[in-house]
Amino acid sequence: MKKIIYIIPLIAVLFSCERYIDYIPEDDSSKLILNANLNTADSVHIAYVSYSAYNSLESIDGAIVTMYVNDKLVASSDDNAELNSKLSHAGKYYLNAKFAPGDKVKLVAKYNSLTAWAEVTAPEPVELTSVEKKDIDEDSPSTFIIKFNDRSGENNFYRIAGLKYGDVYVQDTLATKRRRYTDIDFDCTSDLIVMEGNVVKKKSEDDDTSIVDDLIGTYTNTYNTFSDTMFEDKECTIEGKASPWIMLDSYGYTSHDKVEIYNYFEVRLITMSEDEFRYIRTIDNMENGNWFNTFTFVDPVAFPNNVQDGLGCVFASSASVYTIKEHYIIQNP
Repeated sequence: MKKIIYIIPLIAVLFSCERYIDYIPEDDSSKLILNANLNTADSVHIAYVSYSAYNSLESIDGAIVTMYVNDKLVASSDDNAELNSKLSHAGKYYLNAKFAPGDKVKLVAKYNSLTAWAEVTAPEPVELTSVEKKDIDEDSPSTFIIKFNDRSGENNFYRIAGLKYGDVYVQDTLATKRRRYTDIDFDCTSDLIVMEGNVVKKKSEDDDTSIVDDLIGTYTNTYNTFSDTMFEDKECTIEGKASPWIMLDSYGYTSHDKVEIYNYFEVRLITMSEDEFRYIRTIDNMENGNWFNTFTFVDPVAFPNNVQDGLGCVFASSASVYTIKEHYIIQNP
């Protein structure tokens, strides 16, 4: 009980100083909100567009979003008019385009008389040197050992992510092929670099330190973002666990003489700006409740804004991709 006794007086002091101040923004005019997280490894990008007034916020149906790479128009949401007509009610706009590290990317959103835009430059990626996948058994998660060398002479910010997908070939009278893409949900909670030295442990209901977590929040890193603080200018090794299973549609394997399955694990090391790094960490904390606990001793939520004539965040990151390919053959008698 000693820990609880020490904390209660502090709570009393905080409440004794509490007061409310009315906040009136200087500019309460209507604005477009434009958000996007663009990456060099993607060929399809999603922009999110919404409309903001003083006391309302809603997604927009019918906006036009365009993308320019090095001042050249490369994509418009009109190019995917049918798809966007179905999804724009959620404020999502799809753009088909590719860009490379070092390219200048400009995103423009227009709706009625309102326009919002942002211009960013994709950073140079840090290359993955190796990725190894270790399997214990069919029921256990695979361990991915990811290695790369930090870029020297500057502060760097990274994220570990990935996709997994599979092909099925049925060699009978007709060969068929189908893919299904899903994210690789890496669990890096045991990696001290990704967790920045924070040890995450499960507590029992009887553990009286849980009140401290209620007060200050618990450390989370859902999106596996990290800086190079712990390995500056050196080689880095990251370990993450993930399910080895790839869900593919059934092809009636036993009814065919031969079935071939190809599994692909696409591991990405994403290099990003410091603003994007801090934005993702802020989102992470909000999603996990670390800013909404009743007593949380953290700074106010701060979001960067790089959108001109509007609000929002547009980022461009670069990815180094390492693909592991596995091949299985099912031969039926």
